[in-house]
Amino acid sequence: MLSKNSEARTKNEQAAILPMLKTINFFVEREVPTDSYSLIAKHLNYEFFKKGEIVFEKNSEGDKFYIILTGEVGIYVPKQKKETILKMETMSKNDRKSLRNSLASSRKFHSFLPSHIMKKIENMNRVITFNDGKSFGEMALINNAKRAATILCLKDSHFAVLSKSGFQETLLKIEKKMTGKFLNFMRSLKFFEEWSETKCHKLLHAIDIRKTTKNQHMIVENDKADAFYIVFEGEFEITKSLSLIPKKQVDARRYFEKRNQDDYKSYYHTVIKTFSNMKNINRDVAIKFIGPGQLFGLEDSIIRKDEYRYYSYSVVCRSATGCVFKFSRLNTFNKLAFNENTWKYLQQIAKDTVESLKKMEKRSKRRLKL
Repeated sequence: MLSKNSEARTKNEQAAILPMLKTINFFVEREVPTDSYSLIAKHLNYEFFKKGEIVFEKNSEGDKFYIILTGEVGIYVPKQKKETILKMETMSKNDRKSLRNSLASSRKFHSFLPSHIMKKIENMNRVITFNDGKSFGEMALINNAKRAATILCLKDSHFAVLSKSGFQETLLKIEKKMTGKFLNFMRSLKFFEEWSETKCHKLLHAIDIRKTTKNQHMIVENDKADAFYIVFEGEFEITKSLSLIPKKQVDARRYFEKRNQDDYKSYYHTVIKTFSNMKNINRDVAIKFIGPGQLFGLEDSIIRKDEYRYYSYSVVCRSATGCVFKFSRLNTFNKLAFNENTWKYLQQIAKDTVESLKKMEKRSKRRLKL
């Protein structure tokens, strides 16, 4: 029904679209008021682009807003040599390998593109990838500016689309309010104090904003540490699996006092049997509670060596709902490292967190008499 032009739809057809709109992640995440859906349904259209087609080009006029229903697009911006070099320098060996594989895959993908498409992106870098539920194109509409990037479909993609007038009538206030709330939060953090609003907004597009519910895990101990998180809303608990070993009820003095060889062997086998029957009991222990503005996963994703880059603890949401900003290594670390003061500050936070968590873990062990 979305494929039918919005102006040609009947009221019944618009009403039939409403249940579908309420399942689209974009609208769910923004907590769009119920009474706004009818107006959105009135303006919303559908567009389809094949893999390898360009949705719009950098410096073109902004006249539409796109929500990805299904598919995947790449965001391409002009190459910046300095940033590319810095990106490689701040990556681990594994991440550099992943990037090289990604670039090789990208080159393989680009080799199938028509020459006129290749020519348009040959001096550009793909800085981020968007998929289902993500949106793009709003900045040109909000600021009445030209497009800041070229969007290329990496897969066949289906979009829900709003014209400029439709966006301004339906989502402009909602999008401005949400973006403003996120930007104000970012600028309140010490390591983003010197960042301009424009720079923060560009970073915001590379961040994955995740909403969560009570008892949902955000990271799990021993999983690969490929990102760190900043709590935006809610309360989260850091837990760690500690090994509880039963007390060894063996008198060592008796072992050494044995004179008779047979008694010695008999007691030796008793000791071995006792030790072999003891099993370690792993228990998740609460280490710390954290809230808005606090970070987790930073020390594991930034300062640990490649072979040890796994989360050293788990984090679970303890409030009814929560929201976190996810900073992935491949999408955001190069942008953070490009600002020297920000990167140094984050590294210092990571080191301080390691020491703080060690102390808290010791206190937890003493409390449990381990």
